Amino acid sequence: MNHFTQHPAPTVAAPAESSAKRRGAYPTRGAGFTRALAMLGWVVAADLQAQEIPVVEPLPQEVGPASMIGAENALLDMNAAESAAIDAAETPEAVLDAPNPGPPAPKWKVIPHFDVSVMWDDNIFIQSENEIEDFLFTFSPGLTVGYIDEESRLERFYDRQVRASRALQYEGNFFLLDYTPSFVVFLDNDGENSFDQDARFEARWQLQKLSLSAQAAFLSKNETNTELGARLRHTGMSAGLSARYEFTERTSAELGAFFQDDDYQDASGNTEYRGEGYLNYALSPLVEFGVGVVFGLVDVENGPKQTFERILARGSYELTEKVEVRAQAGVEFRQFDDEGGDQTNPIFEIELNYYPAELTRLGLNVHRRVIPSISEPSESVDTTGVALTFARTLRTGLRFLAEAGYESSDYSGSSVGSARSDDYFYGRAGLIYNFAAWGSAGVGYEYRNNDSTRSASGFTNNRITFDVSLTF
Repeated sequence: MNHFTQHPAPTVAAPAESSAKRRGAYPTRGAGFTRALAMLGWVVAADLQAQEIPVVEPLPQEVGPASMIGAENALLDMNAAESAAIDAAETPEAVLDAPNPGPPAPKWKVIPHFDVSVMWDDNIFIQSENEIEDFLFTFSPGLTVGYIDEESRLERFYDRQVRASRALQYEGNFFLLDYTPSFVVFLDNDGENSFDQDARFEARWQLQKLSLSAQAAFLSKNETNTELGARLRHTGMSAGLSARYEFTERTSAELGAFFQDDDYQDASGNTEYRGEGYLNYALSPLVEFGVGVVFGLVDVENGPKQTFERILARGSYELTEKVEVRAQAGVEFRQFDDEGGDQTNPIFEIELNYYPAELTRLGLNVHRRVIPSISEPSESVDTTGVALTFARTLRTGLRFLAEAGYESSDYSGSSVGSARSDDYFYGRAGLIYNFAAWGSAGVGYEYRNNDSTRSASGFTNNRITFDVSLTF
């Protein structure tokens, strides 16, 4: 999950998942498209002719469409978000069913990693007309260092995933620090070449009844912004502290404080401060409910300050070994620090995962969020969306991933004039080939279309990406 592509939004409750259930970006049109299709055919043919290689079961990822604010979600990010390679003889079930040799000594990790990708993009500036195509080459060396203290069986499973900073959160105590610079080179439009940076820190300290968590991140990246319909530099910083205390086996409380700052080239940035608290009750090990309140302040550059309050209810329910549901819903009250009117909006997020067969996952996400506008500082954006995902791992070492989604965004607030609305569609599909426990290669296609009442923000975009990821 790229942490700076949108403003903080309600997050579905994420209780610990059953380990046994954790199975389940792209380069003016013409000759370039023909070259890209030829490369795609060569890569897929090479994958299908390769010998059988051990494979990993995909982990559930955070489901959801690309944000309307500065999103650049390449299909192959799914590879990082779900898993990399695992031996067929060491599927999650086999690992968890194996004899446990006992708790291991605390383990320090130093994990170098390297990613390289080639993307063909037929509209690099996401313009409504006069589209420009190009090839983008991205080189991303990086390093993860950290400390992990957890059960050895789970540790064996997680150790075979992609680099630690991209895996799901660990059990027990840990801290992880990752820094990944990226060098992006355009074949024809070298004025768009960029040096991007991504740094992240996560930590957790578990006592008998109290658990403390901390996270921080920094991102500086040139990316396309669908709200403005342009390519621009986005710099973001975020930090958070949270605590959970177990009063009894059934009751618990959570408190958290969060900060996020987003700065955009030639657009209005914003800084958000947010505090929240929840009371939770577990009906059973598989069913938990909670109620909470959230208070926040948004300091908008060149616009009025915004304050908001949210009243939320959330729950998680593992219906069977094949179905799990998480939901959060409530109401938000938002006030603008000028003469504009206040707003009351329903907000929600519902996530459903279904595992119809081993190594197969179907996902559904429905959400409604409210975020500040970066093109109109006096307005907010009400976004309602739905996303469908499918992931299937084959014993030959191939994984197939697909996602499709739709978002409707309405702009409202204290400004005077005709309201803006956008309809955003996207679809992605790709193959990822795990050629070894330490590496994978993938090819993917993505289609994006934005139909906006602001003509400059409408666009159609096709992208094809070839990616190789190595973890040492």
